[in-house]
Amino acid sequence: MRLTLPFDSPLPGTSFRWLLWSDALTLLAMMVGQVALPWWIAQSGGAHDLAVYGVLVAAMSFVALPLLSPFADSRPKRRLMVTGLLGFGVATGAMALFAWRGHYRLDVVVAIEAITVLAGALVMPATNSIVTELVPPAALSRALGLQQTAQAGGRLVGPALAGALLAGAGTAPTLALGALLLLAAALLATRLPQPERGAAPQARGRWADEVRVGLRVNWAIPIERGWVVCNFIGALFMVPCVALLAPLKVQSLGLSAAWLGGCEAGMSLG
Repeated sequence: MRLTLPFDSPLPGTSFRWLLWSDALTLLAMMVGQVALPWWIAQSGGAHDLAVYGVLVAAMSFVALPLLSPFADSRPKRRLMVTGLLGFGVATGAMALFAWRGHYRLDVVVAIEAITVLAGALVMPATNSIVTELVPPAALSRALGLQQTAQAGGRLVGPALAGALLAGAGTAPTLALGALLLLAAALLATRLPQPERGAAPQARGRWADEVRVGLRVNWAIPIERGWVVCNFIGALFMVPCVALLAPLKVQSLGLSAAWLGGCEAGMSLG
C-alpha cells in the first residue's frame, strides 16, 4: 500500500507538485541557515557582531525586496526562481567553506549574506505569484492552501534539523546541508512548465510611481491596512528575538545548539 502525501496529490493537469517540493526545500534550507549562521556569529564574534550583522542584513533586505520584486511581474518566473535558488545555494556553499576553514571575519560573512539577500528577493516574489500560472482559477484557493502547507513544513522542520546537526557536526556541515537543499530546490524548479507566450506585456511606469500606487491601494483597503500594520508590529519584536536574542540566551545558559533549534521550531509551530 502506497503512502500518499499532500505534496503527491497535485492539482490535475499541472506540475504543481514540483513547486510544492521546491517551496518546502527552500524554506527548509532558509531556516537551517537562519539557525546555523547566527549561532556561528554569536560563538565567534559575540553580541556585538551579531547585532551588526542583524542591522546590515535588515538594511539590505529593506532595499533589495522593493527593488527586485517587480521582476516577478516582468520576467519569466521559473527563470527567476532557478537563478535565485542557484545563487542562494552557491553563496550558502561559500559560507560553509568559509566556516570549515575556521577563519571567522564579519565583513566576509556580511558580503556573502548580501548575495543570499539579493537571491531571496528574486525567489520569494516569483514563488508566491507563479501559482496563478500553474493552476486554473477554480483551483487557486486549494493550490494556495497546499503551498502554505509546504512552506510551513519547511519552517517547522528546518530549525529542529539545524539544531541537531549543529550540536552533532558543527557549523560547516549544517551550512553545507542548506546549500544542497537549495540546489535541490533549484533542480525541482526547472521542472516547472514555461508558460506560453501571450500578448505583449503592457508598458510599465516608473518604479517609484508603482510603489507609491501600491502603498496607497494597500492603505486604502481596511483589511490590507490592518494586515500590514499587524505584520510590521509583529516582525518588529519577533525578528530580533529569533535572530539575535535567542542565540545569545541559549549560549549564555551553556546549552547546545539543539536547544536553539528546538526554540525556533517551537516558534514556527506556534
